[in-house]
Amino acid sequence: MFCKKLKGIFIILSLAFIFSGCAKKPSADTIFYHGTILTVDKNMTEAQAVAIKDGKIITVGSEKEVLRHRGQATKMVDLKGKTLMPGFVETHSHPYEKMVIENFTTDIRPAFYRDGAEIMRVIKDRIANAKPGEYLVFFGWDPLVQKGLKNPTIQELDAMAPDNPLFIWGTVITSLL
Repeated sequence: MFCKKLKGIFIILSLAFIFSGCAKKPSADTIFYHGTILTVDKNMTEAQAVAIKDGKIITVGSEKEVLRHRGQATKMVDLKGKTLMPGFVETHSHPYEKMVIENFTTDIRPAFYRDGAEIMRVIKDRIANAKPGEYLVFFGWDPLVQKGLKNPTIQELDAMAPDNPLFIWGTVITSLL
């Protein structure tokens, strides 16, 4: 009798376990498919589709895996072989220029230096502390705003830094000296 009850419990638990894997997947609000999905995870994995629900990714992987989350109201976006990658909202901060200015230049922008003599002192100090052959990059040259600042000639630049190439970038990104 005990074995019969144990066998019955085992069967019920087995069926519950089997059918729990058949539970309905949550329906996605949007599915992007038929393209390359760049996940930008630590392995730089690429996928074929991605499902979104309530503004969050619920699954990413093969089309077969992701399409299991398709519901009647799911918006389907055919990427037509194009690539989808993570994005961000850029409000005109010029992230590339910011990275370059903060990491690879000496900042001489008008926000920090208003006087031409002070800017020339900063440039000369940087040159004095440079190794021969070291490229020196300055950003923010603006003789229209920085009083007493005039554009130097090539002869003046060569005299200031005979052993170092100078790259002086104006506040207007397209202006160089």
